[in-house]
Amino acid sequence: MLENTDGSLSPFRYYFAQREAVETVIWLHDVRRARVKFDLLRFDVSGAVSHGMFSEDWPRYVLKMATGAGKIKVLSLLIAWSFFHKLYEPGSELSRNFLVIAPNIIVLDRLRADFDGLRIFFNDPILPDRGHEGRNWRDDFQLTLHIQNDVGVVRDAGNLFLTNIHRVFLGDVPDPSLEDDDLRDYFLDPFGPKPSGKTTDSKTDLGEIVREVEELAVFNDEAHHIHNPRMAWFKSIQDIHHQMLQKDRRLTLQVDVTATPRHDNGSIFVQTVSDYPLVEAIHQNVVKHPVLPDAASRAKLREHKSSIFTEKYADYLALGVEECLDIPLPKLSRRFQREFKDLAALDPAALGNKRLPVKPFTPEETREIVFKTMLDAEIHHTIQLDGSGPADYRSVVAFFARQLLKDLRLVGGYELLYPKVRDFLRDHLFESSPVDLEDAVILRNLSEPEAGKILYDAFKIAINALTISDTGTTRIEDRIRLCNTRPFRTENRPFLAAKKSIFTKTVGEAHSGGFELSFAAFREAAPDVAAFAKNYLAVGFKLDYVKADGDLSNYTPDFIVRDTGGVVWIIETKGREELDLPQKMARLRQWCDDATAAEDNGTRYRFVFVDQKGFETHAPKTFAALSASFLEYKA
Repeated sequence: MLENTDGSLSPFRYYFAQREAVETVIWLHDVRRARVKFDLLRFDVSGAVSHGMFSEDWPRYVLKMATGAGKIKVLSLLIAWSFFHKLYEPGSELSRNFLVIAPNIIVLDRLRADFDGLRIFFNDPILPDRGHEGRNWRDDFQLTLHIQNDVGVVRDAGNLFLTNIHRVFLGDVPDPSLEDDDLRDYFLDPFGPKPSGKTTDSKTDLGEIVREVEELAVFNDEAHHIHNPRMAWFKSIQDIHHQMLQKDRRLTLQVDVTATPRHDNGSIFVQTVSDYPLVEAIHQNVVKHPVLPDAASRAKLREHKSSIFTEKYADYLALGVEECLDIPLPKLSRRFQREFKDLAALDPAALGNKRLPVKPFTPEETREIVFKTMLDAEIHHTIQLDGSGPADYRSVVAFFARQLLKDLRLVGGYELLYPKVRDFLRDHLFESSPVDLEDAVILRNLSEPEAGKILYDAFKIAINALTISDTGTTRIEDRIRLCNTRPFRTENRPFLAAKKSIFTKTVGEAHSGGFELSFAAFREAAPDVAAFAKNYLAVGFKLDYVKADGDLSNYTPDFIVRDTGGVVWIIETKGREELDLPQKMARLRQWCDDATAAEDNGTRYRFVFVDQKGFETHAPKTFAALSASFLEYKA
C-alpha cells in the first residue's frame, strides 16, 4: 500500500510502461519463444529489417523507456522472473545468475542505491508472499550481491554481479574522448581524478569471474552505449557468450534499457521490443514537465572562449542556478531512538493501572476463547478447550508480548518482555490477584477487550518512558532536493498554479477549508519570497518526535519557504489546535537549530507557526511581516 498526500492508503501499482515492458519480454520469451533474431524478424511489419542488422546470436530485448520512467524497477522485476523461472519451471532456459552493467561509476552508484542489500526486491512488491501457490517465494529467493571489487563467495547459482562496463572489458579501458556518448568523464577529467563513488577500483578481475559461471543473464542500464558491434561493450558481452559456448552453455538472456536506443545515424535498434517515449511519459505525469526559455531568451546566452568547462558555459550554469525554484534540505539522523535493552527495568507492580473484577463464566462459555489484536480488534487466534486438562496460558502471554512489540515497533526484547507480561496478568490485572493463569475462567477474562486495553495502555506508557531516548546529537545523512521528487497523484481538489513553486500545482487539503490555498497565494505575491513548496508526503521531509502520550511518531510540516535573503523557513499552518501541537513545535524549533548547526554552507533554518484566525485577521503583505508577527508558537 502507498500513503497518499492526505494520509490515506491506496494499492501500489507499477506504471503502465513498466508493466508493458516486463510483460512484453515475458510474452516474447515464453509465449512466442522469440529467442533468436530470426524469431524477432517475424514481428517486423516495415519490411526494412534484415537478419544482418542483428549482431548477437543469443536472446536480446531492448526496452525504450523515457528517463525517469523507472528502468531499474523493470530490471528488478525481470531479474526476479528469470530467477523463479529457472527455479520452478522444468527445463527452463533462463538463469539465476545476473550481470547488471552500468556505463560508468556515476550510474553504478545510482543502481547500487536500489540493489544494495537487495532492498528493491523486498521493499517493492516483487516477491510473492510465502505460501502463494504453495511455494516459499521469499525463502527461496537466495541471491548474493557482488558489487565491483566486493565479490564474496560465488555459488553455482544465485549471484547478482553489479558493475560498470570497465570491469568486464576485454583489454585496456579507453581514455575519455569527445567522441564518447557520455561526456562526464571527459569534462570532469581536467579538474583532477575522476569522481570516485561507493565503487572504487581494485585488482579484482570481475570479468574473469563472470566468464566462469555456468549460467548467466545480462542486464544493461543506459544501454544506448551498445550501438556498435565493434565497440568494447558489445564485444565484452559477446566474449562472455563465446566462453559459455565452449562449455556447451550459452548466454540465456540480454535485456537493455535506455531512453535512446539509437545508432549514430539515428536509426533505432532493431532489437527494440517496447517503446515508451518522453512525450507520453510527460503527458501521463510519470516524469517531470520540462520548461524551456524561449528562442529570444536563449539567443542572449553566450559561450565564453575558455577551455575550462565551467567558464565556457558560465551563462548556462548561472541561468540554471537562478531559474531553479528548488529548496535543498538536509536530511538529519533521527534524534529520538528506541533501545529495548532497558526493558529489564520495567516493574509490573509500578504501572499504576486500574484493576478488573474477575467475571464469572460458565464452563460452556470458557470452551472457546477468542483473542483479538489490540489496536484494530481483528481476530488473531482462538483457543478451544476440551476440558481434558489445564489450558496453556503461555500462548496467551506470548500473544500479548508479541502484540506489544509489534504495535510499539520494537525490534527485539521478547525474552525480556514475556516474563513482565506474565507477572502483570497474574499479579496486577485483577482485583483478586494473584490469579491462576491456568484457570479457564481467567483465560476467558483475558480475552475480554478491557483486559487487553488496560495491559496495552499501562505497558505502552512504561515502555515508552524506558525505551525512547534523546540522543542529543544529529548529523546530516543525506540531502532532500525538491527537484528529485517523483511525480505523484493527488485527489481532484482546488489548486494554485504558482510560478515560485517547483511543483506545477499547489493542491489544497480538503480539511483546510481553503486556508492552504490563500496562504499559498500570499507567498506567491510576497516580494521577499524567492521560492516555496508544499511539503507533500512524496517529498520525504519529516521529523521524528515524542507525542503527548509519550509515543514515538513522525511529523510532516506543511510548507517550505526560501526568502530572498537565503533563509529557509519551515512553516506549520493550523486552523485549530490539536493535542500534539506543542510537542511538534518544540521539535521543529530543535530541528531548525540542529540543521543550521550541521550545515557547513551557512544556510539558516527557521520556523513559523501560522494560525488561520490570526492570518485572516492580520493579513501581512510581506513574508518579513509574517515572520515577525507569527514567529513563536505559544502553547
